[in-house]
Amino acid sequence: MRKLVFILSLTGLLSLSLISLQATHASRALKPEPREEEHGRAEERERGYKPEGFLALQNPLQIPTPPAVTDPDEHPEPTGPMVSTDRSDYEPGETATITGTRFHPNETVTLRVTHIDGTAEGGEGHEPWTATTDAEGNFTTTWFVNPDDSRGSSFKLTADCADGLHAQNFFTDAGPVVASGYSIREVASGGLLAGQILDGVVADPSTGNVYVAGVSNTSSTSMNLYKITPAGVVSLVGTYAFGHNEVVKMAIGPDGKIYTVDKNTGTVKTINPATGAAATFASGVCAGCRYGLNFDPAGNLILGYESMFDFYKVTPGGLVSLGHVSASVPNNNHGDSFGIQPDGNYVVYVDCGGQNNYSINTAGHTAGTNYSSLAWTGTTNVFDLMPGACGYSNGAIDPNTGEVYSTVSNFGSGNSTILYTDENGGPSNIFVSGASGITDLTFGKSSTGSCNSLYFVDRTLNKVFEVPMNNCCSPMPDPVTVIGGGEFCETATITAAGGTGGTIYFQGTTSRGTSTARPSTSEVVTSSGTYYFRSMSPSGCWGKPGAVTVKIKPAPATPVISPSGPIEYFAGNSTMTTLSIPAPVVSPAKTYNIPLANLVNMPNDCGSGSKYGDGDKGFSWNDTGSGVATNVQIKFSVGVECNAGAHTSALNGLASSGFN
Repeated sequence: MRKLVFILSLTGLLSLSLISLQATHASRALKPEPREEEHGRAEERERGYKPEGFLALQNPLQIPTPPAVTDPDEHPEPTGPMVSTDRSDYEPGETATITGTRFHPNETVTLRVTHIDGTAEGGEGHEPWTATTDAEGNFTTTWFVNPDDSRGSSFKLTADCADGLHAQNFFTDAGPVVASGYSIREVASGGLLAGQILDGVVADPSTGNVYVAGVSNTSSTSMNLYKITPAGVVSLVGTYAFGHNEVVKMAIGPDGKIYTVDKNTGTVKTINPATGAAATFASGVCAGCRYGLNFDPAGNLILGYESMFDFYKVTPGGLVSLGHVSASVPNNNHGDSFGIQPDGNYVVYVDCGGQNNYSINTAGHTAGTNYSSLAWTGTTNVFDLMPGACGYSNGAIDPNTGEVYSTVSNFGSGNSTILYTDENGGPSNIFVSGASGITDLTFGKSSTGSCNSLYFVDRTLNKVFEVPMNNCCSPMPDPVTVIGGGEFCETATITAAGGTGGTIYFQGTTSRGTSTARPSTSEVVTSSGTYYFRSMSPSGCWGKPGAVTVKIKPAPATPVISPSGPIEYFAGNSTMTTLSIPAPVVSPAKTYNIPLANLVNMPNDCGSGSKYGDGDKGFSWNDTGSGVATNVQIKFSVGVECNAGAHTSALNGLASSGFN
């Protein structure tokens, strides 16, 4: 092994504050059970331990059980007025039944429901209303849980009468929240699903039936498969002795059968959902690996193992190698699963240790040769949006648009968030939030039959959810393009064009907004952000949005002369003129992350290269100035581990001594 130490001295007027750079792989604390890994990465990947945020999920606080009440005098019955709801949690669109007791007989009680989670009281249903008590001082009334502002909310219910009696209670409308312009509904929960860990989901694009895998734990050696009809009827398809790792990945083939991997036997299995019959389709599959399993546009079943550097076509005769990814992936990215876009490109859902989702270009690819280029790379570090997530990244591709929806299942423990990335890459945004344990997601025919929907399972809530897409109507307006991005002082003008076939509406900073409040093709903005325009047809079809990012810098403060106005100076006049010049504005602190691909280049005998050094990894930037630096020393260490022979290591193409 050779280790390089680069020391650079930068002089000049640099606006830097003390900053820190983090290595691509954060240190972790726990070692999961070992399993077979591809490409000699077992040690590195199995040291990808569960972050502290995950430990909190695995080790919830143990709340002691209160002691039994044996002496009624120690816990007397309440004597004041009380108000309660028939449940502690509701779905949007449901009705809460409210009961009041111990008020005065035959009096009017005023009730009100308000948010206690910071949500603005803009939705309907938060006005006071009244109920009248009976001769015993009791009453019953109802409150409609309006979907317009209730999803994911916490509420306080109050009940008051004119002569001072008061009671209150609390309830929630917990559950996932979807991005503006979309709706979310519960497909199924409880019943046959109760007590099951919902660990996989797939939907039939023809019938609209949704199939959910239920297991007893995240390394179970068997699974139950349930069918959910568009009407919400749940039935058991069958119980199967198929093992899995953390998440049950399934795919529906052109023949209508469900395909999955059985780790018990290292085979690909099929299940006929109409009869429940199971069969072996192919053997020779890695028994202990995380994997992705998808059908490509030609109807071929494609398998990719964890890391997503090698892909295979699954046939009854076994696995046929399609090729190795030789393209340089961003930030040492890797993923645990992948999806296939309508154009055939493979989207890798990045796992911890990487940063960005990316798409592998498959156009013109010949089986058995390397995948030498990427189609696109996302521009968002997805772990800025899902901090602490790690372990089995997965997702789903919209078959109509190629748009990407992804999450990280936290080793099968579940996530609260689903992200959205455009079909051509770019930034990622939060699409679903507020969930508790999302393990898997898929696309399939909408329950209404009018379009397709995103389906996902939440193991913590024991529920299956549907988010209908709104991209199936026709004709759709042309996409919108926006110009005017960059850095500006105080204001910037952004202009939209295109959108033929519809009217362009300004959506502010909502990535896929559907607001018609502001028809506009030009806007003046005064704050930094990414702004969107979108076109809607007369029939209500929304086209692809256009976006631009602007950075607004404040204007310098104006110097002040005191006193102002004409001043007459003469002998004996003690008036002084003061020119007050505002202090210079120092740039705010900023963290610079150098992508590993820009730092280390080790082709030749090193293959694709490898990091080394544990504590020596990473960079330290020492700011010797005071906000405005005059001398900055940058130090970092790079480890190289490879066979004897020619190898290179360079920083942005500049070689160091001992390396060519």
